[in-house]
Amino acid sequence: APNKWYGGIRGADGAVYGMPYNAPGVLRVVPADDADDVRVEILGDYGVGGYKWHGGTLHKKEGKIYAFPSHADSLLVVDTCPSMERSPERLVRLPVPEAPSVRPANIKGYRWAGGLVGADGAV
Repeated sequence: APNKWYGGIRGADGAVYGMPYNAPGVLRVVPADDADDVRVEILGDYGVGGYKWHGGTLHKKEGKIYAFPSHADSLLVVDTCPSMERSPERLVRLPVPEAPSVRPANIKGYRWAGGLVGADGAV
């Protein structure tokens, strides 16, 4: 599938995370000085295709990346704190209520195209 991941966000653990757009899971790249020591892994399994999440943003205070739903029906939260590396709670999906829209009824995707952490700390 083309367009596997959308964006790259550096997490609190120093790894770079790609949010799954058409890929089955979150891409995690742990950089290293020597290319042979770079670690690459896929976290989660959300199926191939679907234009799921459209990038994300790191909430530095929490150490969590919030990925914005494009065609997915949920917000994807990736906890990048080093203490969460092997935790099953590292990846969480939060339901997002359907918001009123001006888009045609036959268009089901493209809910959000990005976001950020505001001055009030909210995403």
